[in-house]
Amino acid sequence: MRVISRLPARSDRRRRYDWDLLFDGKLRELEYGVDFDCRPSSLPVTIRRAARERGATVVVHSYVREDRPVVAVQAIERSR
Repeated sequence: MRVISRLPARSDRRRRYDWDLLFDGKLRELEYGVDFDCRPSSLPVTIRRAARERGATVVVHSYVREDRPVVAVQAIERSR
């Protein structure tokens, strides 16, 4: 284990998602290697957590198209 004198700079690889756009109610598809580069199994968890923090309800599906993982997401309006 190393001792370091300061924290390294934040990685530029960290993705920032436009949650307002993703949760606008339109059905959207995020493609691995294009829209995200984390583990494909991690993205649905991240999406659901962000939705919960914003009081949104989402439907998330993961699948593979032409050997490339895809995650589809749609925010749904809650019944009043």
